[in-house]
Amino acid sequence: MDPPPSKAIRLLQLGRADELVGSDGIWMCASCLVCGTRCPRGVDYARIAEACRALVLRSKLSKVDPDTVTPPELEEIPQQAFIAAFRKSSV
Repeated sequence: MDPPPSKAIRLLQLGRADELVGSDGIWMCASCLVCGTRCPRGVDYARIAEACRALVLRSKLSKVDPDTVTPPELEEIPQQAFIAAFRKSSV
């Protein structure tokens, strides 16, 4: 995941949200909540990634286009992330 959750939070703290929103890391988050469970500060990265994806989708800059997904990608992408991306693009 690029950037990792710890660096993503730091980018937000530094006011560099545009770098985070433009990254692939927010799309790789499967909202499994593991990072939030392990975080010593209790930061809910899954919710932050969700908010960043919403910002991208509302600005019409989605990185997931259902019509262009190939069969090999369907096998690689975690189902939860894939379905969530479709659900978000229909908002």
